[in-house]
Amino acid sequence: MRFIFAEFALIVFDIGNTLVNAEQLIESSSRYAAERMYSLNLTTDVDSLFDSYLEASKSLHHKHINRIFSDPLICARALSNAGLPSDEHNRYLLLTFFRKRLRQAVRKDKSLISSLKKLKTRGFLLAALSDGTITEQYELLDRLGVLELFDHIRISEAYGEEKKSVNIFSDLLHYFALDRYQALMVGDDLRRDMQWASKAGYRTVLQEQFVRHSPRLVRRFAKYIDYRVNGISQLCDLVLDSRPIA
Repeated sequence: MRFIFAEFALIVFDIGNTLVNAEQLIESSSRYAAERMYSLNLTTDVDSLFDSYLEASKSLHHKHINRIFSDPLICARALSNAGLPSDEHNRYLLLTFFRKRLRQAVRKDKSLISSLKKLKTRGFLLAALSDGTITEQYELLDRLGVLELFDHIRISEAYGEEKKSVNIFSDLLHYFALDRYQALMVGDDLRRDMQWASKAGYRTVLQEQFVRHSPRLVRRFAKYIDYRVNGISQLCDLVLDSRPIA
């Protein structure tokens, strides 16, 4: 499908599983954390704690929770599901170990930096729009080396609402004084990124590099998906190929 982007002024990016492989980070960090708990004789089964952590991370639905950096609530449920004491000490040990490995793993992404710089050079406004907690999402963008490339960053904790309606998307258009269809939303979540952005008047791009939805699920949300890409560099190439140099 050919991209026609002459009318777009703003490109909005989700963060987790759009700009960075969140699932890979969560898996490696939770494995390390479980191994550290084992080394302290706080669990006898690394795999059980690891599996319990992944299940808790995916199933715990709490307003503005940050899955990438983890949360005491996730750690408490993981410990409890693994049959381990979930007291404050254990929760924060698990959280500390998780975040230590996460921070070791997140590094500047030269390809991502290059792609976003190219888009800015060609005149696009860039925004990051994500659920989660402010401090952690800013830190993640900074560690990736892209924090200063965004013209605006909107995180659900600060806004007061998650991406569960058109509100956060419509207000972003108002912030930039843009009309409907002048914005492009890039994300991985079929409902939060594709459906609600589309209903707010955005064109949408499903980023499939890190998350592969079932064909059945994609068909269910097909009317909200305008384009599909496998990585931000591919998005950048397609956008720039379709936008004449001013």
